Amino acid sequence: EGIINMGESLNKRLHKKQVHYVFQFDCGGRGRVILENDHKMRNLNYLQNEVAAGKPWAGFYTYGEIAPVAGINCFHSYTAVLLCLHD
Repeated sequence: EGIINMGESLNKRLHKKQVHYVFQFDCGGRGRVILENDHKMRNLNYLQNEVAAGKPWAGFYTYGEIAPVAGINCFHSYTAVLLCLHD
């Protein structure tokens, strides 16, 4: 459900802008550590088709992310971050 929400939210924010490249940073837990390969690939294929079908897509797994919540830097895990470069 979170992947579907992410795809829909990105489409709204991009508002039909032409995406040229996508970089994806996933927590290691979203890879084979926790998810089976079929589940991981279904999530990836959904996002690729929903956000930037046919465009270059690169990424890697991290082992935790640091980002602010309410102005305070926090450690996060089991996250997915997409960076879309567009017009």
